[in-house]
Amino acid sequence: MNQKSILFCKIFVICELVMVANQTVIAAPFEWPVDDGGNGHFYDYVPGTYSWSVASALSENTKHQDLPGHLTTITSREEKNFLTSQFIRRLGEVPLGWLGGYQDRGAEDYREPNGGWRWVTDEPWDYTNWWRSVGFPDNFNGNQDFIRTQGDFLWDDIEHAPSGFDVRGYFIEFEPPKPPAIPGDFDGNQVLDVLDVNLLMAGLRAGTNLVFDLVPNGELNHQDLVVWVEELKNTYFGDANLDGEFNSTDLIQTFKSGKFEDGIADNANWEDGDWNGDREFDTTDFIIAFQSGGYEIGPRGDVLSVPEPSGATLCLLLVLLAQVHHHHHHHTAKCA
Repeated sequence: MNQKSILFCKIFVICELVMVANQTVIAAPFEWPVDDGGNGHFYDYVPGTYSWSVASALSENTKHQDLPGHLTTITSREEKNFLTSQFIRRLGEVPLGWLGGYQDRGAEDYREPNGGWRWVTDEPWDYTNWWRSVGFPDNFNGNQDFIRTQGDFLWDDIEHAPSGFDVRGYFIEFEPPKPPAIPGDFDGNQVLDVLDVNLLMAGLRAGTNLVFDLVPNGELNHQDLVVWVEELKNTYFGDANLDGEFNSTDLIQTFKSGKFEDGIADNANWEDGDWNGDREFDTTDFIIAFQSGGYEIGPRGDVLSVPEPSGATLCLLLVLLAQVHHHHHHHTAKCA
């Protein structure tokens, strides 16, 4: 493929993503309850004409109740039967749509048409529901590496970007993050970073998934956040950039976010100054941060004693608060 063709391909994908950026699911996702023998995951269907890659990217950038999404993976007959009954009841049919299955041509077990199939979640490829009676998978035209559904969630292998008649949308599944190999590494990138602490705070708000129980004591509360910050990350509340210290750089970063008591609900994360997990950046977060006693005393491992915040430190904080209030509420304040 020449450079011009590659450029046009990239432009096409970008335009497709922009056009569907505001696409939402058609109804409230429904759960397969654990009490009914399910997995506790949520499912939905999003109509529209997308390539498999775009549908997968959209799924992974969609959340429900703070649970991340992905293209649906069907790993048992029970799951297939549940989804079939639910979509027929809700939509009147099982529509033609993408699932999270693809063929890895670089896999050791790759062969056509049955080898090298994988799920986007890396779950075991133990269950299949190919439409065998009509010969699927068949790798028709030699380029069918992705799975779409037929009626009753029967599977057909199909090319990456078929016509709209062939694929009319995608199935999305929402599930809790898997328990991390490294404690506290909820996104699985081998680093304790800001995404991990934000995922933790979202999990504590939801209050249902014990993968976030870091104490552990069978409960989800602020103590789990304390464990992540002070023991696993070895830093302080207030360390907005997670560089191991709580200092003026963190205060500057958080005030630059412009979210301090801005009157907009649920718009702050750790890096913005939300250090208690309530999605707000307000004085409560400063109380938590300064009570932790780490301001301007260096990395946690180097600390021999924990001094009280100095008068200069508190004065600086009050000046910053006054400036923010002046900006948002049009009044002045002064540090005497």
